[in-house]
Amino acid sequence: MDEQDLTLYRRQLHDDLLSSEDQQVLKRQRVFILGLGGLGSPLALYLTAAGVGTLVLCDHDVVELSNLNRQVIHSRSRLGMAKTESAVRTLTELNPDVSCIPIRDVIASSEDICRAARQCSVLVDCTDNIAARVLLSRASGELGIPLVHGGIYAWSGQVSVFMPGEDPSLEDLLPEADLPGMKPVIGAAAGVIGSIQASEVIKLLLGKPSDLRTHMLVYDGLAGNVYRYMKART
Repeated sequence: MDEQDLTLYRRQLHDDLLSSEDQQVLKRQRVFILGLGGLGSPLALYLTAAGVGTLVLCDHDVVELSNLNRQVIHSRSRLGMAKTESAVRTLTELNPDVSCIPIRDVIASSEDICRAARQCSVLVDCTDNIAARVLLSRASGELGIPLVHGGIYAWSGQVSVFMPGEDPSLEDLLPEADLPGMKPVIGAAAGVIGSIQASEVIKLLLGKPSDLRTHMLVYDGLAGNVYRYMKART
């Protein structure tokens, strides 16, 4: 690493955190993110700030005014802009050494994800619908790489890690249908869950252990509680 890198990452290059070798490992990694909204915003920002080398950013939507209470990677000046383009602008300004690959295609199958996520080490679920999560779960198994799941609703959210070939998969735990209507969410809850997802991605990339491979973490922002339960087929 050069002097600039040592300065940029010096708060995480510590005996209790990351070694210089760990930092180089992050620089070589590629992560696939589906969704650049409330969860994808903090996730992408923190992975970029941490120095993860390549982010594949997938979202077919454009920035709307109603996004801005939680989607902190975008701004009012970018209304109508593709979320992928908006995200790349923000992330490149934050850390130009991170390569951002925008994909604005509609994801219609697990094969679409497999093509987009070639050479990636982790898939990240930052979506808001069951259909997309099913496709991510299947792609994780087909690619043989982990999936970091996140979900939010109102003041609350959940995070877990699904390893390929291990039971249960994310698909096994999903309800049959999405809740009807618009999903309410407090922006801060999205920030909490997206940040935890970022931590889980970094741990996976560095081979560090995590209880969320066997448990689901649930955050209740209104009550101020965090708890975990063992994942099992319903």
